[in-house]
Amino acid sequence: MKFKKGFLFIFLAAALWSTTGVFSRALFSHGISPLAAGFWRTGLGTLILFIYLIWRHRPLLVISFRDAVFFLSFGLMGVSLFNYFYLTTINHITVTGAAVLLHTAPAFAALLAYGFLKEPLTRRKVFCVLLALAGVFLVMEGYDRPAFRFNLLGILTGLGAALSYAGYSVFGRKAAVSDYHYWTVVFYSMLFGTLFLGIWALPRNLAIPFSFPVLANLLGFSLLTVVLAYGFYNRGLKEVEAAKASIVATSEVVMAVLWGTFLFKEKLVIWQVVGIFLVLGAALFIQLNSHRFNSPSPGKPT
Repeated sequence: MKFKKGFLFIFLAAALWSTTGVFSRALFSHGISPLAAGFWRTGLGTLILFIYLIWRHRPLLVISFRDAVFFLSFGLMGVSLFNYFYLTTINHITVTGAAVLLHTAPAFAALLAYGFLKEPLTRRKVFCVLLALAGVFLVMEGYDRPAFRFNLLGILTGLGAALSYAGYSVFGRKAAVSDYHYWTVVFYSMLFGTLFLGIWALPRNLAIPFSFPVLANLLGFSLLTVVLAYGFYNRGLKEVEAAKASIVATSEVVMAVLWGTFLFKEKLVIWQVVGIFLVLGAALFIQLNSHRFNSPSPGKPT
């Protein structure tokens, strides 16, 4: 049995993204708004990557004028909208609810990739999407009403985050199969994403407290969940279809729960264990090279 190396990079990205809730909650506790947190997170991450590329790989900063429009769209949907929607969801409902809504993204990714990238919508993908969704629901204790508290704004922004996250996978896959290096893709998507976040935030206050806890959280937030995570994810997209990458990325919730269990002694209940196996099962099954379940879904052309 042989797995593509790209899947390993997707897993690494998911591990880093699993810290998003921790960093964002810490920033919110200092009075920083979701929009400000998203702006400074992507802005600082873009600056860190710019310094690195200027220092080591200047040619990677060169793009054609024609492709600038693509990266503008990429930054708008996959970065600025995602940051705003997801961080707003975390601020309005529970982290659990936000995570469950966000991880409906594989369903959106499968449909978007089928429509825009002509990726086949196979029985395997449909099965793994459903398996991953069920697993995320159990891992995040979606059946627990207090933990799963919703309101209308939280539902809408959560689904918006899932759609924009799926859009990032589709845009990223399209860019990955082009001639651009993945660091170029990350830099320009983040640059334009930060630009749009800044424009939306102009009427609002983006000021943050310049204290050590805030700056340390922002630095870790940017370095881990922007520079490294998106770098790994876009590297993985060079070998992995957008829908498959989105399914594998649901392993993020498993790692978040396990870290809470081992580092903070949080209780792990039996249904969460079942959910972990479902999520990991979906992430592993989607990688198998066997042709079984790879036929198109009924009524879908290859």
